[in-house]
Amino acid sequence: MKNVVIVGSLNMDTVIKLDRFPRPGETLHGLEQFKFPGGKGLNQATALARLGDKVILIGMVGQDREGQCLIDGLNHEGVDTQFIGISDEVFTGNAVILVNKSGDNEIIVMHGANKKVEPQFIDKLRSIITAAGFLLIQFEVPLETVAFLIRLAGEVNVPVIINPSPYYPIEDQLIDQIDYLVLNENEAGLLLNMKIDSTDKALEAVLLIRQKGVKNVILTMGEQGAVYIDETRTRDHLPAYSVKVVDTTAAGDAFLGGLLHALMQNCSLKEAIDFANAVGALTASKIGAQSSLPKFDDVQAFLAANRQSAN
Repeated sequence: MKNVVIVGSLNMDTVIKLDRFPRPGETLHGLEQFKFPGGKGLNQATALARLGDKVILIGMVGQDREGQCLIDGLNHEGVDTQFIGISDEVFTGNAVILVNKSGDNEIIVMHGANKKVEPQFIDKLRSIITAAGFLLIQFEVPLETVAFLIRLAGEVNVPVIINPSPYYPIEDQLIDQIDYLVLNENEAGLLLNMKIDSTDKALEAVLLIRQKGVKNVILTMGEQGAVYIDETRTRDHLPAYSVKVVDTTAAGDAFLGGLLHALMQNCSLKEAIDFANAVGALTASKIGAQSSLPKFDDVQAFLAANRQSAN
């Protein structure tokens, strides 16, 4: 089986738990503080590795203690880190994540070395990209790099999954080269300039995005589950699994890991989204980003328990 290649960010996250988010100019006392490996690229790679997949992560860290810690952690998880660059010019990316008592989060990101994942760096790794089973990219690396990767993958028919987070507009000439676009309701709203506040609106949104040329569109809606449209224009809504939400920080990245794992097993898109919903739900039930990502056996047990209770 071919590898999944992820091009993305690596951060050291500082998570601060508090009762509620501060208002402008307000100082609050935090309840707890944790440090975790994070960044969308790192989280997605770890999610896949814990599900038993072979995954290569391409990215950049600084020549500092945090960068080495992130690489050591990925090696421990079984992620192939040999194509992660080390820059002596900038620091390793980092993020401060505020989590309230409802499990919602607010995040401030300092990109650091992630901004050094430039097209010329990627160009040296062409053979790795072109040999991939899937290529997964998010927007925590430079947008010119995203465009370069989409074109490169298109030249050799490597399926591309795009997670446009944080949101930036996607070039019209690139959108029809995207095989899977996975985005949340806020990102879809920005793409379409519309408010998406219901599953009916989400079903309308995925059709509109599909008409732009994307082959498959998956729109995640947190506790409302996910809506999708596939290449045959089949649309459907899959409800979320019910869990006690502790921290939603990496739930979206976990969803992507679950989706890719199932697609690599030749599951249908509907089956893949159901599996991804389970991975995301389990992740939201624990604190932290990388530390909350479940293993394959945990997901299987969770799905079995939910199917049994449904019967």
